[in-house]
Amino acid sequence: MPDLSLKLKNPRYQLAIVVFGSLLISAIFYGRVMIDPGAYMFHHGNDAVKNYYALAWYVEHEEGLDFGGMKYPHDGFYLQTDGHPPVGFLLKWLGASGSFAVALINWLMVISIPLSIVLFYLVFRRLKIPWVWAFLASLSIIALSPQIDRMEGHFALSYMFFFPLTFLFILDLMKAKPLLPFLKLLGLIIACYFLHPYLGVMLTFIALGFIPYFLFHAKKKGMVIGSLVLFLAGLVPLGIWKIVMELTDPVQNRTTDPWGFLEFVTRWESLLMPHHYWPGILPAEHFPVNYWEGQCYIGVGSYILALGMVLLIPRITLNWRLFAKNLLLILPCAAAIVLAFGYPFSAYPWIAEKFHFLVQFRALGRLSWIFYYLAIGGMFFALLKHNGRFSTLYRTIAGVAAFFFLLEGGFVHNQMGNSITESENLFSKEKKQSFLMSYPQALFEDIEAIVPAPMYYAGSDTYSTTSSAEVSIECLTLSYYTGIPTTANSTSREPVLPSLESIHLTSPSFYPKSLLQKMDSSYHSLGVLTTDSLYEEMGYDCCGELVDPLLTRGDWHLYSQKKADFEKRPISLDSTTTAALNLVGDTILSSGRARFEFFNFDRPGLVKTEDYNLIGEFQDSLAMGKHMTFSCWVHNPKLTSHPGSIFVETIGKDLKKDWIKHEAITKATMQSGDSTLFELKFEFPKQIDKVYFYFFAVNGNYDEVYLSHALVRQTESDVYEKVGSMVSKNNHLFLELGESNLIYPKRK
Repeated sequence: MPDLSLKLKNPRYQLAIVVFGSLLISAIFYGRVMIDPGAYMFHHGNDAVKNYYALAWYVEHEEGLDFGGMKYPHDGFYLQTDGHPPVGFLLKWLGASGSFAVALINWLMVISIPLSIVLFYLVFRRLKIPWVWAFLASLSIIALSPQIDRMEGHFALSYMFFFPLTFLFILDLMKAKPLLPFLKLLGLIIACYFLHPYLGVMLTFIALGFIPYFLFHAKKKGMVIGSLVLFLAGLVPLGIWKIVMELTDPVQNRTTDPWGFLEFVTRWESLLMPHHYWPGILPAEHFPVNYWEGQCYIGVGSYILALGMVLLIPRITLNWRLFAKNLLLILPCAAAIVLAFGYPFSAYPWIAEKFHFLVQFRALGRLSWIFYYLAIGGMFFALLKHNGRFSTLYRTIAGVAAFFFLLEGGFVHNQMGNSITESENLFSKEKKQSFLMSYPQALFEDIEAIVPAPMYYAGSDTYSTTSSAEVSIECLTLSYYTGIPTTANSTSREPVLPSLESIHLTSPSFYPKSLLQKMDSSYHSLGVLTTDSLYEEMGYDCCGELVDPLLTRGDWHLYSQKKADFEKRPISLDSTTTAALNLVGDTILSSGRARFEFFNFDRPGLVKTEDYNLIGEFQDSLAMGKHMTFSCWVHNPKLTSHPGSIFVETIGKDLKKDWIKHEAITKATMQSGDSTLFELKFEFPKQIDKVYFYFFAVNGNYDEVYLSHALVRQTESDVYEKVGSMVSKNNHLFLELGESNLIYPKRK
């Protein structure tokens, strides 16, 4: 029988143990998905279902680069959908189904974990780290990888194996023949750009970041060529991606200035503070993190590694030449974390204005991933590579750090493994077959597109939206089953006007329905998807009376509605209201018993006078116990994600203040940056006849938001304001008073 110790010295046996161990550890947390990846959707959130839908719909219903599933009838573009384009192209060529596509990306996300462990192991072995320590360090890095969080929505960003693969190819460049490593790097980075552009940008950053190190070693054979290779491998894929996008994207006026450039950044608490559950060690939800896009927790183990580096650096600096060479490896790591925090753009905004193309990378916080891999991997390497005096101490420190990485990572992966198996696969083959057996396809033959009501869209026309993502999710599910496109979501960085055209389909009937003119005249109907409560919540007649639904799924109803029912229809006014509006010049009328109040400001905004800035006060004994609505127009020129909140306050007889309602002004209402109507509904206290309205600016940034034309009214009432020939209803769209007692939309 061969000696086991001799086998363990064989690199092949060592690698086999690492591969088996990585698969076994991954199976402990993700075994259910490995065995049956098609049974689940990793999340039922809007981003998650949209990304599943983008891939599944493309595989079954599209050709070329077209994508019309979510913004019909406007042109769509598959490369802008986060729908795994390279995977979609392959599956479509193979004739796969959409349900298989969902199962495949689920499996790819999970198998990425053991694959990344093995690849990092190969990186450490290439750097001459003993195999057991190389395995332990690789496990530690993947245990807290920030990309794990992306498995619940931004699926393409969860493939962490691209990072160690890039490091391996860069190590190959240190050899004398750089052609093959160049081709590998080039192909890898090109693939990443088309899988998800942010992945490509991060790999470009890594490639360019290693150039100074290669140039410093210019005397060494091949290092100058290696520098050129890194330069080309980093920038050529970016150029290819940009050229392809310019030549093939059918969408006109796509925004090049997406919101969030300096919002989605890393913060110290999201980098250093744990945000997961530690049983018995720290209280649950001890450090809530609100910076999900910039989240990159580096773990307690990193503190221990940093302590080891403090002890090690004096010994390293004894050899100044070696220290100077390795210092250059810190450059990409340091540059990544500085940019992840938003510097220098937050301090010098003119830089972003001058180099405007940088703004398209709107999630700077994701560059912290580069910092994570380079910093953690670099510290493990430095401690484990040291073979001189005190090497036992440094390896002990590395071992203790690994223990904490695995401890924290174990709970992170356990939580994620449970979370991603909580939601069933809405697009499974069985569910689709069951649906089609219950509702034959002929039932939907005359429906051109499915319209969710209310429309789900985070844009400026908030009157015609709701924050319910369930509308969009149910709409995409039915769209996948029936093969009928939807107008439910914009996909990515869409122009505002086409999006508003979709929104106006389920806006009040006096909004223009220009989208109907762009549809196929051979179809006569649209499908309206809604629930009784949602349609009642809208409070307006957008598409006629809804009767006899085609199908009912739980609380959801799908109605077949003639396109003519969506056409712009004037709203008839009773004779009393019409006479009053025409009787004098400027007029204000209300149909409610409780009085109303307008607060008009001297200028379009509020000047900071105190921490909570008074907008106005409202007093009326008839309002006590009634449902009221406060509305105002908001302008947020800096596109801040949470510029502030509106508060409703009461003051009792004992002068005690009490906030009875508040609501944040968020990015969902301010994404496009133009003026938006903000509405807050509240119940007037029964024992108090006076309330105050305040605006509170986050961090005191009162120059980031402007308020104007506030109105408080009884929710069930209508308030008309006539200025000249123009009429405003409930602080909404200005209308033109026409003949026959009708109100028509204002025409530009």
